[in-house]
Amino acid sequence: MALVFAPVTTWRSLDDAAKQSGISRRTLTRWISEKRLTAYRIAGDRRRYVDMDDIKQLRKPKPLD
Repeated sequence: MALVFAPVTTWRSLDDAAKQSGISRRTLTRWISEKRLTAYRIAGDRRRYVDMDDIKQLRKPKPLD
């Protein structure tokens, strides 16, 4: 997990990202633990943030092999 000092405009807390994307918080947490999604922390803040652009990339359909 990266430690940064200023939030990026596309970052959302896990709760907000779950609401906006329609993906459960539990799924986002699983994706973070599986290293499919990167979580960020802001110095002095206990919450974790994810980039909504990363979530969009994960949700894009991928062709089958």
